[in-house]
Amino acid sequence: MLGKVFHELIPFEVRKAVAAFYTNNEAAEILAQLAIDDPYAKVIDLAVGSGTLLVASHRRKRDLLLKSKGAFTLEDHKRFLEQDLTGIDIMPFAAHLAVVHLSLQALLSRHETERVRIAVWDSTKLKPGQVIPAISRELRVAYKRPTLDMFTEGPPPFDKAYVKRGALTLEGLGGEEIPLEQADVVIMNPPFTRQERIPDEYKNRLYSIFSDYEKYIDRRMGYYGYFVMLADRFTKTDGRIALVLPATILRLSSSLGLRKLILEKYHVEYIITTTQRAAFSEGAQFREILLIGRKLKDRPNGFLKSAIVTLKKLPQNIDQSRQFARQLEEILAKGIGQFEDEWLRIEIVSQKKLEENVSNIFPLLPGAKGLDIIWDELSIKDMLIPVKDYMQKESRMFEGLHLWKGDKYFDPQHTFVLRDESRALKKYDRWYAKDIGNRFLSAEDRITKTRIKIPLRSTIPGLRRLSGINKIDITDQLDFVVVSEFEYAKEFFREDAGDMIPKLEGRRKSAERKLCHIAIGRRFDLSAPGTQAVTYYSSRKMAPANMFLGIKDIPSDDAKILALWFNSTPNIIQLVRKRKETRGAFMQLNKYILLEFLVINPSILDENSQKVLLDIYEDIKDVEFPSILEQFRGRFSTRVKMDKAILKVLGYEENEIDKLIDEMYSVLVERIEELKELMAG
Repeated sequence: MLGKVFHELIPFEVRKAVAAFYTNNEAAEILAQLAIDDPYAKVIDLAVGSGTLLVASHRRKRDLLLKSKGAFTLEDHKRFLEQDLTGIDIMPFAAHLAVVHLSLQALLSRHETERVRIAVWDSTKLKPGQVIPAISRELRVAYKRPTLDMFTEGPPPFDKAYVKRGALTLEGLGGEEIPLEQADVVIMNPPFTRQERIPDEYKNRLYSIFSDYEKYIDRRMGYYGYFVMLADRFTKTDGRIALVLPATILRLSSSLGLRKLILEKYHVEYIITTTQRAAFSEGAQFREILLIGRKLKDRPNGFLKSAIVTLKKLPQNIDQSRQFARQLEEILAKGIGQFEDEWLRIEIVSQKKLEENVSNIFPLLPGAKGLDIIWDELSIKDMLIPVKDYMQKESRMFEGLHLWKGDKYFDPQHTFVLRDESRALKKYDRWYAKDIGNRFLSAEDRITKTRIKIPLRSTIPGLRRLSGINKIDITDQLDFVVVSEFEYAKEFFREDAGDMIPKLEGRRKSAERKLCHIAIGRRFDLSAPGTQAVTYYSSRKMAPANMFLGIKDIPSDDAKILALWFNSTPNIIQLVRKRKETRGAFMQLNKYILLEFLVINPSILDENSQKVLLDIYEDIKDVEFPSILEQFRGRFSTRVKMDKAILKVLGYEENEIDKLIDEMYSVLVERIEELKELMAG
């Protein structure tokens, strides 16, 4: 409870900056239950946070002791806190909370102690055999908003910039020094800070500190990678690691060295993921796994079994977590190949199979070939930001022209003249442009065949609907919106002329306020033959209908890049995942949903990346696309070209791109067809 309250007191942007996402109680219990099998085990958490994992370890050790000797004494409790459980965190306020959290276990057990092994320190600097002193000094700003570069070597110029650091007591700094040694269990939820956010000076120091792990280090790996190596450094032979990790560790090329480290040195006993929610940490927005492994002295000749687990439902309390852990242990002990019930799905594989698939372990996860897994990998790219952050002002996004006037609905023919008769998909689509001249267009009623002449000055460019438009650039394919009176206005508006003509001036003002270069579809059937793109660009500003969302007041080149992104396969995956649930493959996006969508940030692209995307846009803007579903089924060459450019800008290597494209297309075909069947049903 304390951890959750504390977590909610930290603003999200601060949590993100310092990677302060704390493990939920149920996940902590699962890790402790599976990793600790000895009541006398020494346990260390090198990124202790609010202490949730150590408290779970305390409970597990206490339960094992009660089971083995039937009692839990004052001496046992004192040993737990003064000798067995060690926690270190770079953030003073988190470490202080861990002290409080652990000390409360004394109340629960009716015992008290004045000593705990909790310290404020940058744990990446530590090695077994070192001693954390009772009091040292650290940057005062760490209390406010610490970043990694605050903890590099070298003092700031003034003493007032420092606060004390070191071992803690319940009252604060000043506890007894803490000698460090290898532990039986290293349990940890390390910070996931992206490598791009790590200051170069600090990163160079990390390379130096972990030089003995040089063959496992990739300069692109996230901060958590160094904590995996730190965990190995502090784990005894035959001891265990029990870690919360980003799910991308199973797949990314930058994590290949970490996978090799774990598979070479450990028997991977459990890899646990979940389909109920993305993360095992409070408030985290990326997918995580739990990994438990035992450190090997020698490579055994026998068969090492690994349980690959997907939780369909998360445990709702500690008791359920314990039951779940016991069930897992029993299944692994029996060596059952596969198991599934309403709670979980398990596949027992050999560790050799994990090693054979070290380049990408994801396919071995039961049901892991899904949109969530792919999107979780894509969404961590630093090039991507929420739409609202790119626009800075949410008012730049708007719903298109509404067709409601008061409490009366006026059919679209009262304002729109379609570019071509082929776009007249509904019975109320009456007027289309039979001929377009320099000053006038000749509009024909497709039912009565009546023709009238409309001055182009009485119209503005518009976009009625998404279906049937097969090019991304629609500069020369725009429809027309009638916004002022003309000679044949009464014939055009028919029986509603008396209502509509007086309102045309308001219609003009409304339409002109909504002129934009880019229109993003917000209501459409993704599986329909007529859905060939989901976003359109026009070099001439247009007024889209209300089945689109527009973005105004952005540069034309930015709009082209965003049009590429919104039509790209990564965004189609995001679209399917984040759409408002309606029916089948019908997509609906409200403005508030789209504001949270991640997009490539044109503002931070370097000159080369911007050129890559703009060149691709010019290359494909006039290509006629088949339906989106057929694009994925047939690996449509223009889509592949567009996706390769997008993925390259996001930072993927050539050898990764083809594999990722194949996986994205396969998963989307399967998912869209599933949705299509649901709609038909």
